[in-house]
Amino acid sequence: MVKKIIICADDFGMSDNINIAIINLLEKKVINATSCMPNMPAFKLGIAQLKKIYNDFSHVGIHLNLTEGNAFTNPKSITRNGKFLSLSKLLVKSKLRAINYDDVYNELKAQINNFIEDWGALPDFIDGHQHVHHFPIIRKAVINLYKDFNMYTKQTYIRSTYKMDKSDFKSLIIYRSGAKKFYNMLIKNNIKHNSSFAGVYSLESDNQDFRKVILEAYAKIKDGGIIMCHPAADIDIKDPISQSRIKEFAYFNSKQALQDQKDHNIVL
Repeated sequence: MVKKIIICADDFGMSDNINIAIINLLEKKVINATSCMPNMPAFKLGIAQLKKIYNDFSHVGIHLNLTEGNAFTNPKSITRNGKFLSLSKLLVKSKLRAINYDDVYNELKAQINNFIEDWGALPDFIDGHQHVHHFPIIRKAVINLYKDFNMYTKQTYIRSTYKMDKSDFKSLIIYRSGAKKFYNMLIKNNIKHNSSFAGVYSLESDNQDFRKVILEAYAKIKDGGIIMCHPAADIDIKDPISQSRIKEFAYFNSKQALQDQKDHNIVL
């Protein structure tokens, strides 16, 4: 059975190496989506390049970010010295309801406005860097922003991580950080979302066989699902997952990647 899915490269705008890889793979049509980080240093230049290759085949969305780099606003409850808290600290504070709703809402609103200003349109979709968009308090802000920007008019979809395989520890942690509650909010508010989700693995490990990860994802994903990936064209010594990014790009940039999609009845 043919499965029409989205393969989304996250983190566009984080670095030139990431932008180069994503644009290359979009042009080759081996992936068909990317999610952008407006507060990252390579976003403005990258988005101008992305506009040149954008077409009906590709999806360009926003990667809402509350754990990397500097904030646009001054959200004191989720930053320290102007920089966002670490993922673990943000998760704990959100679980304890110790982050301020207005801080989150205003910062995410600023990110969306910056995206619209540079891209020229609403995002095709919304997701969250490190899946923060479904954390407590944050998820309420995301739903309200969707309504306030009237994204129903574009049928902007939001990434859900609820329907994914939870056999490994990392997937289970993602699920338990708020995936089910957020999924229910998407249903209640009639917001378009994906049918399933895959592509989770230990990015910090240098021993992963990425082709194996992808083939397992192809087997598990359902029609209408999203597989995430994180390619980069070159090493960045400051990036803790740089080695995995290089492996991902090498695979997707090979002839094998398109052949694997064909062999597994995957259509983008």
